[in-house]
Amino acid sequence: MSTERDGEGVIHAALARGESIFEVMRKTGASRTTVRRVRKKGVERKASDLRQPLTYARTPELVDQVRQKIEENPRQSINALTQEHGTSRRTMQKLVKEDLGKTSYAMRCGPRLTPATRQRRFDRASTLSGA
Repeated sequence: MSTERDGEGVIHAALARGESIFEVMRKTGASRTTVRRVRKKGVERKASDLRQPLTYARTPELVDQVRQKIEENPRQSINALTQEHGTSRRTMQKLVKEDLGKTSYAMRCGPRLTPATRQRRFDRASTLSGA
């Protein structure tokens, strides 16, 4: 396996110098498919170097801040916490569930009955029960 990677390193270096696929094939004895695969992997590797390094967003400081906010107002939504602390929604969900051991839920309310609908329900129930 290490010889494979060494060969890929030689191919990658030759391609980086600007040699054509045919020249690299002739010098290294590798197939055209192998040279193209290494060239494609090299492009992907360079593109990934341009990305920002991954960071751990759920820092102990953030966990403490969110814990205090939830203690102050237990009804505060995940979305509100997300906007306030500038993190992603998924990060906040994991922080609340895994780090704080809390369960997030959506507040639901039943139908709002007006006096007219309440009377209609009472009338229907009365006719159905035969009272």
